[in-house]
Amino acid sequence: MRTIRIRWAMFVCLATVLSSCGTYVPEIQDIGTKEDQVGMVQSIVRNVTCEVRDAIHAYYGRHNYEPTFMDDWGVQILLDLTITEKSGASPSAIWAPPPSPAVLFTLAGGLSASSEALRTDKLHSFYTVKEILAMNPCGTSRDGGFMLMERDLKLTDWLFDAAAVQYTRQADFNRSGLPPDVLFHEVKFNVETTGNLTPAFKLSLVNVNDSGVFFSTSRNRSHDLQITLGPTDQGGKGKSKSKPRPSIAAADVALAGAIGRAVGESVRSALRN
Repeated sequence: MRTIRIRWAMFVCLATVLSSCGTYVPEIQDIGTKEDQVGMVQSIVRNVTCEVRDAIHAYYGRHNYEPTFMDDWGVQILLDLTITEKSGASPSAIWAPPPSPAVLFTLAGGLSASSEALRTDKLHSFYTVKEILAMNPCGTSRDGGFMLMERDLKLTDWLFDAAAVQYTRQADFNRSGLPPDVLFHEVKFNVETTGNLTPAFKLSLVNVNDSGVFFSTSRNRSHDLQITLGPTDQGGKGKSKSKPRPSIAAADVALAGAIGRAVGESVRSALRN
């Protein structure tokens, strides 16, 4: 009898630990303190900014910093960090009394419950190409790391690919009188970890958790980076001139990317459920 009580106590403790996932606002970092979270966010933002700086300087460096089609362009950066945690419990039991000569009777029962918590943090920033050129490239000072902290997020490759399209006249980024062309680059990382626990045991008349999953828990990290490069709108001349801002075409492309990201995340969340 004492052994059975110990087993039940262990199961209750494990259930409490696993089911807590999805009942509170999740942390951005997997492990560590609040200070670790601050450091992680700072590292991601710095790496993303360095990606843009290094890509712009690499492109202009290839052209000896002579004028290019991007001289009056700007860069919109949208960083989206989404964390989803979910847990579920589905205990079951089968009661089978001693059979009689005429009747073989069993009674099965079960209970299921689940909880899910979703956290989304966004950071939007805008720089003109001239502002970026006034900064130094990060180069080898980038630390590198996991997901969006990688040293190379391939923006440089995309800039040179787009330049090749411009040089071969398959696109014209300098045209006037028409909606301007825009460049868009997106990097997305989805990492999901899952775990489950199914303790099963038999008593004289009852089988507990004879089938199925007793406890399950999951944590999904979806980190998304969207970079939109396009012409800027100066908003007037002389004293009425305002700070440069994205043109309508560039703003529309950035908005479309954000909407697509939101819709895609909703679909993935529905499929996980």
